[in-house]
Amino acid sequence: MRNLLIIFLVVTSTGCINSSEMKISKVINESANLVIENFFNEVRRTGSSTSIKNLLRTNANISLSDSSTTDLIKKFDSINEYSGQYLSHEKMKERFVGDDIGVYTYMVKYEKKFYRFMFMFYNNGVSVRLYKFLFDDNIDIELEESLRFYNN
Repeated sequence: MRNLLIIFLVVTSTGCINSSEMKISKVINESANLVIENFFNEVRRTGSSTSIKNLLRTNANISLSDSSTTDLIKKFDSINEYSGQYLSHEKMKERFVGDDIGVYTYMVKYEKKFYRFMFMFYNNGVSVRLYKFLFDDNIDIELEESLRFYNN
C-alpha cells in the first residue's frame, strides 16, 4: 500500500509540474505566435526589409542602427533577391526554458531555396519580447547528416 501511495504522489506531482509548465509556455506562446504570424504576413505582403525592421522594432532594446542589426537586415533582404518569392512557413520545433525563454524554429520556403528561421523570446516577468532573430540555410546539410548511416 505504501508503494502505491508513493507511485500516486510521484504521478500526481509530475502531472502538476507539466500543467504549470503548460501555463507558463502559454503566456510566452500567445505573445510569440502573434509576433511571428504578423512577421510572416508582412513578409508575404510587403517584402523583407520592412518586415524584418518591424519585427525587430517589437523590442525597444534592439537598435536598428547597430552594425550587427544592419548586417542582419541586409542579409535578410538578400533572401528575396537570391531565393525568389516567399511561399510559406512551417513550425519545426518550439522549446521553453522555464517561464523565461521560448525558442521557435521554422522552415521557411522560397521559390528556389528554404531557410531555417529562429525566433527567441524573453519573458522578463512584465512582458514577452523578441530577444533574438536568426536565420540560416544550413538546415539541408543537417538533414543530410541526420540521414546518414554510420558504421560503428
